[in-house]
Amino acid sequence: MRTWFITGGTAGGMAYAEAALEAGDRVVLTARRAEPLDSWAKAHGDRVLVLPLDVTDAPAVRTAPLREPIAAYAPLLERVRATMVDQDGRQPGDPGRGARAVLQAMRQDPPPRRLVLGGDAFEAVTAELEAAMTDIRSSEGLARGADFPVDPV
Repeated sequence: MRTWFITGGTAGGMAYAEAALEAGDRVVLTARRAEPLDSWAKAHGDRVLVLPLDVTDAPAVRTAPLREPIAAYAPLLERVRATMVDQDGRQPGDPGRGARAVLQAMRQDPPPRRLVLGGDAFEAVTAELEAAMTDIRSSEGLARGADFPVDPV
């Protein structure tokens, strides 16, 4: 049994929570307003813990006891947070299908090190990786030329 920490008791967050519970796992779910989720949480007993946390409130997130501050990641986290806030309610993917895909991926042995969800995201990521491989391969001679010469035997 896994324990999932899910930020945001929105439709997307709830889809992940429901999928995790269906899989027999436990859920810790944050929500801006935790009280409306009390009856839902009680229905799942000790498998669910709802914590009040507004992930769009940067000072609250910074002081949340469950988060270790990592200064180097702050700019990235702020961009991700801003994107999430801007897209709220207009995400291109189906949160339920995405949640089930994540849980299915985590059941693989070993689980994938990277999981890209959504057709547009998949196309963008694979295009970027293919461009990087083309760039790396264009310098193969230089890369291999940096080795010590092989001593003929």
